[in-house]
Amino acid sequence: RRRVLMASRRKVRGRGLAPTPVGAAVETGASASGRDGPEGQPSSKANLVPRARYCLQLASKDSAKAILEYAVGQMVDRGLNVKLMDAKYLIVSPKEMEVLTLEAENHKYLKALKNSDEEVVVFSRAVLDQVKPSDGNHVFTQAEEMKLLYHVLQSVTIDPKVLEKLKVCVGEENGFLTRLKSSNPPVLEDAFPMHESTGLKELARGLKMSFLPTNGLPLKEIRKYFGEDVTFYFSWMQFYAKWIWCPALCGLLMWLLRPSGVTVDNDPYLPFYSIFMAVWGVLFLIFWQRQSAVNSYNWNTHSHSAVELERPEFHGVLSPDPVTRKPRLYYPSWKRRLWYVFSFTAMLPLLFVGVCVMALSLNLNGYIKDKNSPIYVASLSKYAAPVIMFTVFELLTLCMLF
Repeated sequence: RRRVLMASRRKVRGRGLAPTPVGAAVETGASASGRDGPEGQPSSKANLVPRARYCLQLASKDSAKAILEYAVGQMVDRGLNVKLMDAKYLIVSPKEMEVLTLEAENHKYLKALKNSDEEVVVFSRAVLDQVKPSDGNHVFTQAEEMKLLYHVLQSVTIDPKVLEKLKVCVGEENGFLTRLKSSNPPVLEDAFPMHESTGLKELARGLKMSFLPTNGLPLKEIRKYFGEDVTFYFSWMQFYAKWIWCPALCGLLMWLLRPSGVTVDNDPYLPFYSIFMAVWGVLFLIFWQRQSAVNSYNWNTHSHSAVELERPEFHGVLSPDPVTRKPRLYYPSWKRRLWYVFSFTAMLPLLFVGVCVMALSLNLNGYIKDKNSPIYVASLSKYAAPVIMFTVFELLTLCMLF
């Protein structure tokens, strides 16, 4: 194991951790693979080496040194390792797995027990040895570690008074990352999780095999790497792709058996195909609900609810939530209604101009032939040119609307 760790360190030094141009940083090395048994086999003991990495992109390379030192110090006090890279990126990782296990305990994660595939318990550090590994010999999947690290980062505390002394104003938003991205001037430009090379290779291998007709999508690997929300999308796509074969074959059969000289719209079998599609649509929804319930049960997400993240650009007044009584940002309703009125008032003249231009184009194309029509313009109808003028006025209409 020592030789593997030394080799992985040399590999990391040789390749570096620079983010790719598309905005995702890829970490290389075998230290985060979680395979510490003989010949690459997972050991029976849980691997407590965290794999999660987050990249914080600074708003400017010229960010004040005092601001960086303060932000880094607060993250270190929260139990995180921070490394500066290329003078613009901060690579953040947990010092120990205990940082993530404590956060999982606070969020009441559900984990399966080793001796039972169906029995789940609320995770706590006291039952750590009884929890069934979720990814190889790791307690949490790659996606769960990323989510936990995100929650840890958001819980880092900062003192607005200290930042004011450093000439940085922060709002009353909740969350460390959100406040630094919406500060004036902004300290962070973006924050995103980093890829893990081993998990990415396993996922790519499974996706390549999914092209075979006998294989489906590697939903297990997708869930481990991206989480349940992304896996639900791929599960739906796979379910839809299987079910769409039936109406596709029936439609092709109807097209082949149509009488000669008859279009599809006048096909005598069309009413029967319409009834079939109505029944197919109802059955599709029913069976997808069943499949979705099965996925939710297997992935322990039946008690989860969607979490909406606050945009850094959102500003409002900090007031207690009427349900949870926790402080939350609210935008006054009277200001929102005022913007609605302003938008509606500004759009009316533009819509009127667009309708007028469309009426002129219809006259130039000769579509308005009724002289009693309220939009008939005799001086334009006599210059009707079916193709050229219509294209010109269509472009003018698009320019006016957009």
